[in-house]
Amino acid sequence: MTSAEEFTEFAAAASPRLRRTAFLLCGDWQAAEDLTQATLAKVFVAWRRISRRDAALSYATRTLANTYLAAQRRRRVSELLTSRPPDRAADPGTPELRVVVLDALAALPPKARAVVVLRYWEDLSVEQVAVLLGCSPGNVKSQSARSLGKLRALLGDAVTAADPRTPRRASGPKPETSMIDEPSLRDLLGRAAEPEPPLGPLASRALRAGVRLRRRRLALSGALSAAAAAAVSVVTATLAGAPGRPPVPVTATAEPAPGPSAGQLAHGRWVRIPPAPLKMCGNLAVWDGRALVVIQEPSGGCPLGAAAYDPRVNRWTTIAPPPLLKHQWAVAAAGGGQVLLVVTSGATCSWRPATGRWQPLGTLPAGRNYFSVAWTGTTFLVTRLCQRKTPVPAQAFKLTRGRWTPLPDLPQPATGRMAEAPPVAFHGAVYVVAHITVTHHTDQNGQPGSYETGYVQLLRLTPARWTQVPLGPGGPKSELALTQVRGAILAAGSSCGGMCTADTGIAALLRPGSQRSVIRLKAPPGMPYPSNVAAGARAIVVTYSTGVGGLPGRPGPPPGACYIYGVAAGTWQPGPTAPATPRIAGPAYWTPYGVVTLGETFGGGKVPALARIGGWLLRPAGPRSARP
Repeated sequence: MTSAEEFTEFAAAASPRLRRTAFLLCGDWQAAEDLTQATLAKVFVAWRRISRRDAALSYATRTLANTYLAAQRRRRVSELLTSRPPDRAADPGTPELRVVVLDALAALPPKARAVVVLRYWEDLSVEQVAVLLGCSPGNVKSQSARSLGKLRALLGDAVTAADPRTPRRASGPKPETSMIDEPSLRDLLGRAAEPEPPLGPLASRALRAGVRLRRRRLALSGALSAAAAAAVSVVTATLAGAPGRPPVPVTATAEPAPGPSAGQLAHGRWVRIPPAPLKMCGNLAVWDGRALVVIQEPSGGCPLGAAAYDPRVNRWTTIAPPPLLKHQWAVAAAGGGQVLLVVTSGATCSWRPATGRWQPLGTLPAGRNYFSVAWTGTTFLVTRLCQRKTPVPAQAFKLTRGRWTPLPDLPQPATGRMAEAPPVAFHGAVYVVAHITVTHHTDQNGQPGSYETGYVQLLRLTPARWTQVPLGPGGPKSELALTQVRGAILAAGSSCGGMCTADTGIAALLRPGSQRSVIRLKAPPGMPYPSNVAAGARAIVVTYSTGVGGLPGRPGPPPGACYIYGVAAGTWQPGPTAPATPRIAGPAYWTPYGVVTLGETFGGGKVPALARIGGWLLRPAGPRSARP
């Protein structure tokens, strides 16, 4: 028999007696049941430490009394002083004897009431009560004597009038004290606890409450231990005269997203996704660890909404939308069992699938903001660019206990201004790929006019500042989207760094610190824009829903085509072709269970095809396709 089964058996046997004792302490059956459940939950936490099972009832009785007394000490009751005590209406059907006895017990102080119940209801000795309540035997004796005297004065003839079974005294002068002695008081307490309402599944509820209590105490114990260890380390470093080196601002432990291999995807098949419960107006989507959370930002004819798509069962579920106002835009990232949403206004909130609701977090600086966000493996990191006429430093923040903590500012470029700064975690460090634009105030022939060019910088976060890391040519220059793959950072974007008459998508693998820091990726039909690129640890998938860039006269791939890159092999191979769905196929998203490409419409226009299909899921082949 397991310890949980042993406890459940004990709780089922002891619950009736403990509840009657709790009722005499509280005077209310509902409060008595709550007190009994809280007591049994504490007993469950200590169950493994109770070496003798025959002593469990004594331990439970002591816990019950101490829990009652602790609740009475915490209780703050507002008292209304009047010329006479307030009337007390008895419950319908309640015998008058019970009301008389409970009123008399309520007149005792909490500890004196506990002494009376333990001595004359539980029939414990003075020494046993002293051990249970943690006081001396002399204190128990004095409390018993004073309580008995007060009960005799309060009850007296009222008990005789309320209960005809009580023997009446002979006619003559009234005695100094009532006829209540210790045996009769024990009998009165027993009859005051009758009739008893049904017990219900108290044992099973106490077991569940005990499990929750044990988890909370373990979590609290771990937090206190960590805090104590941190305090000891600080004191030790101070006493040893350790140099004041600032701590590392962010610990990067994020790993590439798990999922299928390139071969499994190449031999997979496209599955039709059912229609979404949203209007699909250029949505924001991110994988939260369980489902693809899709947020429809409010704009024009597109109302605010949110839904979750589960590729394992190919099903949509409507969820609570985030607190977004009309024409507010947001960026998102996921990690640690939650989704973080950062709004252009600086407001932030998080979605937890376990709770099913959005929780407001700290606020970032307001202004004409351009935010980027990433999960580092331990926290979220946000970069902020403020669009002003005069250049201002780009800022970085990390999330700490629901608040945003400033990090070192990003360095100002020697020439130009920073237009994008998306962060990414890679190999234990945090990097930012900064897109910098330079405005030239003459045209390219030296005549009056202006044009823009651009370049990128790779920055790494160190304990004190951001430092520039050498980066070779060949990578994207703008519209940057960064994803960690096995052994590299996938950077997808545009080949145009400034004002262009025609531009095309471009992607590259970045390997900071290696001799070949940039490896250009060239899919046979050409690279699409970054929204059509999805990547995991072992594979990169490109879909062709909007063509290949804007180069005139360039033949595009057939509708529904896709190409897959194996990260380990470094080769491209064609993937399966999806059924043609012109004008609705949208961006691609990586999940551990395949690649999702969602249908979308811009501006809230009506697209009849979206009433029949929500997009396509590239489901990988093989027995492991259902697992990450």
